[in-house]
Amino acid sequence: MDLKKLKNRQSSLQEELLYITRQNTQYLSQIAAASARQFRLEKELNFSKSPSHKSSVNSDSLPLVRQEVEQRNRLVALVKLQAKEIDALKVEINLLRRKGGHV
Repeated sequence: MDLKKLKNRQSSLQEELLYITRQNTQYLSQIAAASARQFRLEKELNFSKSPSHKSSVNSDSLPLVRQEVEQRNRLVALVKLQAKEIDALKVEINLLRRKGGHV
């Protein structure tokens, strides 16, 4: 590969890394929001189960909590996958640097 092709490849990898990083940040924000909601729901659930509170928990809210936990787990898995992709891109950039490409 000549220098021009390496520079073009480097540029495209940097753009891809930036895109993935932004997407990863969005996912982390979603995870944070889902975690805060989960914490709030668990707190409400614990409060309603306390002996001083005899009211029953709405059974309709339990599937919603379960869905949010599953969604959070999927997002965490996606973030981990993207972290691996970012690491692979970093390795590729370092390989290009060693071949004489300017990064």
